[in-house]
Amino acid sequence: MDHTPVAVVHPTFLYELLWNLAVAGLVVWADRRFRLGHGRAFAVYVAGYTAGRFWIEQMRTDHATRVFGDIRINVVVSVVVFVGAVLYLALVRKPREVLEGPAAADQAPDGGAAESEPAAEPAEDADTHETDTHETGKPDAGEPDAEEPDAEEPDGEKKEAGDQEKDPAEAGDRSS
Repeated sequence: MDHTPVAVVHPTFLYELLWNLAVAGLVVWADRRFRLGHGRAFAVYVAGYTAGRFWIEQMRTDHATRVFGDIRINVVVSVVVFVGAVLYLALVRKPREVLEGPAAADQAPDGGAAESEPAAEPAEDADTHETDTHETGKPDAGEPDAEEPDAEEPDGEKKEAGDQEKDPAEAGDRSS
């Protein structure tokens, strides 16, 4: 029995892995350098991936559907998608999107944290449980202190944070 391999093949999966890492680096670099927006970073990824796919498909020897004579269908699809991604990159020239809402207050226009101006204090609404300390340094009556782990019960007993009130039905005090 002969153990000689029939054909020596390229490690295309390894090539594709290395190519994809390079494309990921390209996308990060291009986004930082050119401040890509409106899907252009994705278009850079698609163009880079399909360029590598075109190159890798040329090395493969396995069976695939052939079109236009002896060209693999995978190569044709890669070329078509590559052209679409490059056209998108060339035609879409909108600036990067601007964040609106609470996330925008935390970031400066360049994407970094805002340093020059502190964020404005939000208006107090029903959801915030801030307490006023006035001159005494103690919280106003009627509002629980959010930092205090133990809350005082109306009858003067302290209730631990982990304690839960038990329903008489759950405690076993069932009368039937």
